[in-house]
Amino acid sequence: MTWSALKSTLPDWVREKKVYIALQFAIEKHPELNDVPLVTELARSEEEKRALELILAGQAMGRPFAAPPKVPSERIAALRAAFDATMQDKNFLEEADKLGLEIQPVAGVRLQGLVENMFAQPKPVIQAARHAIESKR
Repeated sequence: MTWSALKSTLPDWVREKKVYIALQFAIEKHPELNDVPLVTELARSEEEKRALELILAGQAMGRPFAAPPKVPSERIAALRAAFDATMQDKNFLEEADKLGLEIQPVAGVRLQGLVENMFAQPKPVIQAARHAIESKR
């Protein structure tokens, strides 16, 4: 269960501290869970850490918007600017708050960097990630 889902569906559990968050399965710490360690902090090697980051990259992306190859850079800039403006729109944020939805957008440049990093991983890291995923089935 995600932190935002827990907060919106079981707010009394959070408020009354009926739930203990022991570990974050994420690449970056959630601002509200700064004292909770990341799973990557428990990695025994750099390769293991990178494999965990590779596995968690999709989660860090959330629900991305993507465009096909060869889209003109001006179009990408316009799409990113429109998305960023929406994520800061007062009415949008008020409605999300009413619905108990957490808005934590990932900037287009950051999303692009995550994808590029995924594809740049060396074969041993990819194999370690694949092994970790397959051994849990």
